Amino acid sequence: MNPRNLVPAAGILLVLVAVAWWAGLGDAPLPDILSFESNGHVEVDGERGTGSGLSGGEVGDTAGDPAIVSEINGDSVSNPRRVTSGESRGRPLRIRNQGGTPARKRPERVDGGDRPRGSSHVPGGQPTGRSGSPSTGSSRRRPSSETSGNSVSTTFTGERSLVTGSVQRVDGSGRTPVQSGQLFLWSNTESEGIVQLETSITGGKYSVSVPRGHPLNYSSALVDETPLAVITPASAPLITSNRQVAVLLGDSNQPLLHVIGSDTGEELCAIQVLRVPNWNRNTRPNPGWPCFGDYQVVQECGPLVLDSRLGPPGPMVPIHVRADGYAWGRISVDLIGGGERQIILDPGTALNILLSGDWDRPGAAVRMTTVNESSRIPYMEAFPEGQSNLHVDGVVPEEYRVSIEVGHWAQRPLVLAEEQIYIGEETGFIQLHVEEDDTERVLLGGSIVIPDGWYLSSFTLRVRPISPGISVQVETQEIPSGTMFSEVDPIGIRYFWESDPLPVGTYALLVLPIGFGLNVETGEEGNLDTEVILPDPVTVEVHTVLTGTQYPAFPNLIRWTPVRPPGVPGVGALPVTSEGGGNVFIFDAPIGSISISCTDAAFEPTYRQVQVIPGQDNVFNLELTPAIGVKIYLFDGETPIPWDIGWHPDFDAVEHNGTIVTRGRIGQAYRILVSQPGTYLLTLPNEMTDFILPPPQLVDVSADEILDIDIPLESE
Repeated sequence: MNPRNLVPAAGILLVLVAVAWWAGLGDAPLPDILSFESNGHVEVDGERGTGSGLSGGEVGDTAGDPAIVSEINGDSVSNPRRVTSGESRGRPLRIRNQGGTPARKRPERVDGGDRPRGSSHVPGGQPTGRSGSPSTGSSRRRPSSETSGNSVSTTFTGERSLVTGSVQRVDGSGRTPVQSGQLFLWSNTESEGIVQLETSITGGKYSVSVPRGHPLNYSSALVDETPLAVITPASAPLITSNRQVAVLLGDSNQPLLHVIGSDTGEELCAIQVLRVPNWNRNTRPNPGWPCFGDYQVVQECGPLVLDSRLGPPGPMVPIHVRADGYAWGRISVDLIGGGERQIILDPGTALNILLSGDWDRPGAAVRMTTVNESSRIPYMEAFPEGQSNLHVDGVVPEEYRVSIEVGHWAQRPLVLAEEQIYIGEETGFIQLHVEEDDTERVLLGGSIVIPDGWYLSSFTLRVRPISPGISVQVETQEIPSGTMFSEVDPIGIRYFWESDPLPVGTYALLVLPIGFGLNVETGEEGNLDTEVILPDPVTVEVHTVLTGTQYPAFPNLIRWTPVRPPGVPGVGALPVTSEGGGNVFIFDAPIGSISISCTDAAFEPTYRQVQVIPGQDNVFNLELTPAIGVKIYLFDGETPIPWDIGWHPDFDAVEHNGTIVTRGRIGQAYRILVSQPGTYLLTLPNEMTDFILPPPQLVDVSADEILDIDIPLESE
């Protein structure tokens, strides 16, 4: 035989063997793959501090928008919604120490959904790359990586392997084959990012075509509309050829989400879920397209198992959900306790945006704001990340102001371009053209001396403009010490730095996290001779005691920050913990005035300004008053209902002058601290539109106590 014929013959033989082998697998077809594609990213969801005005305060999340700043600062809430017992079929609240039984289990409903273009974070991993957030000031300094993060899709064009195997479920009676269900998997490829896979379980077996040469991650399964966890394989096997992998499933506390169309009342298909860690985008009705750091899940049809593809678990995780032809909706889910939830999506449309001109600025965000509302809170907010053609799915038909801006929307952002458009049932189109930036720029630089004794492994220099007419949002730069050249100095280590080109003017230099700095001028030709010398550190000792006594108080931590002169921008307070959980907190600080504070959940927010003097003991007392108030928990039957970011109950004093000291989400509860004991009227917010709410309830708040309140809800 001609040797050249051996290759085709061998190929035909292999095909015949594969067909015969495949025929023995039963009716387990290759999955139908959706054509979703994305190239955005995701970030881990986090809580925001409230009540203190200092960064990293108590665990809550109401600090994002000015609309609730008055609540954070202790102002009582006005215009409570009045609901009489005759107006509501809702059940009364339940004080935990007064007993009560939970009601039957029932899924929740929320409104919202649509499909964008972006990418996603590696499921179950840590976000990488730049966050793109404009809220903390942007920088002309480009990040070292210009990649747009890991993409998420359900298609793959590279080489594939066939993975098959048995699927069993283990319970108290042993192991049994799973006759039918869905299995969810994903693979992280270098060339095409995250590839999400979904395949059927039939007769105790599965088969799936997967990217070759990459680990295969088994996320979860859905059997009889019940989410199950993957017990084995416990780690992701490397797929280098066709192979068999047995799957063992077990009970799971992963939540199950039903996605329902408001116009049909039926489960929707072509579903997309985003977990958006960026605080500003997280609170918006429409998250736009997936951006770097976002976690993303795409699935052919509901219900959805909310598993590790959405990142680290948490008790109160806000997510956005959409389906093709429907507007985005937002719901908070418990990724630890699980439960069955439901979200109702209204029909939606889409908008195409074309960016032109000098639009690619660091920190630039595209925003949509509803024209008919007096508030300028964005309806949609996302980052272009190098893409000039943008597609916004899941848009509610309305008239919008569309803009590209640098800076937080509530802090006088620099508007690069804006247009107005009415979006109806058909997809809209708008172009935003940004004029060239012809600002004269110079260099700013110099050195920073860190004296011995600070033991700083790293620090950051913040360069922030303070001259009128220079945008803080656009021109602020943060330069990490890792990018600086350093040499030994007689008193410590000297670091040399240089900014990217800046407009001529006055700038504040601030060394973080110490919070020490000064103001400098660039001059018309630039200034590369600035010098910042940190003062020698002084040891400070703070004792926390109960107000009016010398008895110790035991907060989890306290915070401190230097008091800066007028015109020098500051930084958030630095946390300090005690050794052994006691009431003595020791830290090093620069000489001069510092502010010490405590925003521990068990105490009222407290602040004190002290003077740090070298050569003295620098020992101070911080008096703490035990907090009083309530922690409110919501339940739909036996399922805990996490508080949504936009839900803020009223809590009004009745016949006394008590006020709200601070409020916000904490754990699975909503906590409200008040200034004095007494009777208060608790009213749930109007925004909880998918529940039958109980009427306002009177709550008696006692001294030195935070009362836990359970409120049973019922879905409409």
